Amino acid sequence: MHKWIAVLSSLLAAQLVLAVAIHFADDEHGAFEPTEDLLSFDSAQIDGLRIEDGEANTLLTKRDGGWVLPELDDFPADQDAVQQLLDALAGLKQGWPVATSAGAAERFKVDPEAFQRKLTLLSDEQTMATLYVGTSPGFRKAHVRPDGDAAVYAASFNSWEAHTKTDDWIDKGILEIAASDIERIEMSGLSLERGDDGLQLVDLGEDEETQAEAARSLVERLSKLRVQSLLGSEDQATYEQADPTLEIRVRRKDGQNPVYRLFKPEDTSHYVLKRSDLEHYVTVAESAVKALKDTTREQLVQVKEQPKEIPNDDALARPADSSSDDDGA
Repeated sequence: MHKWIAVLSSLLAAQLVLAVAIHFADDEHGAFEPTEDLLSFDSAQIDGLRIEDGEANTLLTKRDGGWVLPELDDFPADQDAVQQLLDALAGLKQGWPVATSAGAAERFKVDPEAFQRKLTLLSDEQTMATLYVGTSPGFRKAHVRPDGDAAVYAASFNSWEAHTKTDDWIDKGILEIAASDIERIEMSGLSLERGDDGLQLVDLGEDEETQAEAARSLVERLSKLRVQSLLGSEDQATYEQADPTLEIRVRRKDGQNPVYRLFKPEDTSHYVLKRSDLEHYVTVAESAVKALKDTTREQLVQVKEQPKEIPNDDALARPADSSSDDDGA
């Protein structure tokens, strides 16, 4: 009996030691904060970024300080979106490996032959770093593996920020201009020119004035037009010789005078736009153009409020009614 008690006591002590060791190991693991960069590259030297998903891919290139899309004739890319992605890649840290086995890369979809995203950072067309992005272990998380590293890591990364469709990277705000920069607008028989009180109709009658809110709304709609997509070169020829559905001429403070030529394709929910200062044909929302096209002079003008007549001193001094004096006489 005493022998078994000694054996059981030894087993219990061993279990306690193991439990304590695991506890401290877990604490150490939980307190670990990775500080080493997952990717080694100098952001200032990066002038190219290729994103692939195994089927589609897109290339972003930096030229003259700005990011463009070579596959779309160097159409400007969304600068903020590109920078946000580069910052996210530069901020990735090398934490504890999730797996290091030979088949782990394929299992977590970070293998050269099986990946969800492949991001290649370039400088002078030379590869500076390559990252494979795979399955997601949780919200805003992704399994990643740098090229040349056998280990798979779980990193804070949003795969949806790495678009593989070129159209997803275009600068959709390229048409936007500051409303305060617009000096004159001519469209559909309407002409507005900036005065002390903002843009005013130029052909007002003596008893007319510009409806300020309607004019402001018109300018805001025009200044905030946004691109939906680029028109393919094969479709562009259709509109090069066509008469526009709507034409708008603008004069800006900086001396530029862009002309907006808008076309309405049949059975579509968009307009095609060619602006004179841009090489590309783009599509814009039908609702945005319709609000401009349907603007009438009647909406932009109102009758002047006539000033109220103020009685002069003689009128104020004159008796209101002298009938009582006549009756007395």
